[in-house]
Amino acid sequence: MTEDINPLFFRSHPFFIAGEDAVNLIVNQQKGVITGLYNERDHSAYLKPDGMAVSSQQVKMMYKVFTGIFLVMMLMVMIFICHDLWSIKGTPDKWDWLHAAKSLGGMALMFLMVISGILLLTEVVTLLVRKKSAGAARFVFVRQMLIQLRLRNGKNTVVQEIN
Repeated sequence: MTEDINPLFFRSHPFFIAGEDAVNLIVNQQKGVITGLYNERDHSAYLKPDGMAVSSQQVKMMYKVFTGIFLVMMLMVMIFICHDLWSIKGTPDKWDWLHAAKSLGGMALMFLMVISGILLLTEVVTLLVRKKSAGAARFVFVRQMLIQLRLRNGKNTVVQEIN
């Protein structure tokens, strides 16, 4: 089982600890809950997001969803443009093709600007939440601690997020 498979959708491998595994626990003292766990034997790190914290996997999934929405919208525009070209009596001439290219380019630019604006606003809100929320700041701090534990043992920086 590899930890860095970069799945298409948000998922994680099953949480597993053997009876004799030595673990480091990172505990939220205010709430009395475990927020991070590092297994010393297989060097796997687990992180439980809480509060308003937005995990890296959730942000990656958001980017993939918006990319999919953009591609579906562009496919729909292509279908409409091709339908217009096929509905012309006879063969489309140069001006028909130029109009189709202009329409496709304009729609692509418009969709790209709208989706980029939404993603920019989401990123700004995420950064503000991480900066102003104590729970989100703890989440980032615990993540950095787990990454440092993995790097100390020569592993990559992948930390599994569990729900």
